[in-house]
Amino acid sequence: FPEAGLALMWMPSAVFVGLIARRPHSWLPLMAAAAAAAEFVAATVLQGVSFGPALLWVIADVAAVTLCGVLARATGAYRLDRPTDFLKFLIIVPAVVAATATVGALGASWAFGSPWLSGYIAWFSGSTSVILVAAPMLMRFRLSPQIALPRPIETAALSALVLILAAVSFLTAGMLPVFAIDSFLLLPAVVWLALRVGMNPTSVVVPLAVYIGAYAASHEVGLTAVSGSGLDEYLATAAFLVATALTSYAVATVAEAQADSVRELRRQATTDSLTGLPNRRAVLERIDELIAVPGSATLVMLDIVGFQHINDSLGHIVGDQL
Repeated sequence: FPEAGLALMWMPSAVFVGLIARRPHSWLPLMAAAAAAAEFVAATVLQGVSFGPALLWVIADVAAVTLCGVLARATGAYRLDRPTDFLKFLIIVPAVVAATATVGALGASWAFGSPWLSGYIAWFSGSTSVILVAAPMLMRFRLSPQIALPRPIETAALSALVLILAAVSFLTAGMLPVFAIDSFLLLPAVVWLALRVGMNPTSVVVPLAVYIGAYAASHEVGLTAVSGSGLDEYLATAAFLVATALTSYAVATVAEAQADSVRELRRQATTDSLTGLPNRRAVLERIDELIAVPGSATLVMLDIVGFQHINDSLGHIVGDQL
């Protein structure tokens, strides 16, 4: 029984999708070759699959990650700055994996003698899940000295809460016929995190939480997998975790888009469109702030003598240029 993630989640797929989406197209041959090597080694060395099925898996996986990464970059979906970016990504990934899974399922049937349909379902659900959950971490997260962590104390506290809930809530998920009530606390926790700190920290914390929960659940279910029981609970847990991750990304994307809109409206209301300097409203607000503070302040006014004559005689365009 798989014990490392959701269904047959293959983490390098998400890594390469994120890298291909973020890097220039000149990097594509190197990324594709690295993805092919990772898939081939995993199939032949780690799983002992023969050359033929492994080759089919390489073709399917490289095609999937390349198309997902290239399309995400071409459509701008990789930025995840707006709700439309997130919707584009939600459409691209399942569509690409649905097409490439046909080849991956052939490899699975060849290697294990299993029905093609079951291999297709496993490949599609596993690849789609891991790319949607983990690829945003590599596509969106940006770390630089210029980026200050928003609300560092609150971010740390909420991140710790999400990770703790992921571990505690799902440690016994495989042994329960239904979810424990505390399992559902993870969903409002990740929504709270997304609303308060935005996409950047959320894209790091949520994939970690999903993998903690997935590993814990699959480990517990694996104890009863020999008798054929527990699989339904595991699949329900997997679906809940993926839905939780996607919900947090959607909330963070919408929250950031709204915050950007508010900042842009504020900028337009307080900035002169021609010069980019503070307009009359902004200056008056600043003067009110200075007056309210004890002490002295100086206001200097500059004017161009006869400027109105320029506008009246030569027009406002010339006046703007001057």
